[in-house]
Amino acid sequence: MGRLTPAELEEIGRTDSVMAEIPEILYLLDRPNILDASQAAETLKVTPTPIDLVLEEMAVER
Repeated sequence: MGRLTPAELEEIGRTDSVMAEIPEILYLLDRPNILDASQAAETLKVTPTPIDLVLEEMAVER
C-alpha cells in the first residue's frame, strides 16, 4: 500500500465529506510540526505537565 496522490484524494473526496478535507491539510505533512506552549504558559501563568508524569498516570489508569 502506498501514498495516495492529491488527485486520488480529491476523487475519494467527491463521495466522502470527511476525506474531502484531507487535501486541504496536506501542508501539515510537508515539514515537522513544532509545538511550543511558551506563549500560553507565560500569558496564563501555567506550566505544562511533564510527559513522564502524564505517561505514568495513563499507565496506572489502564
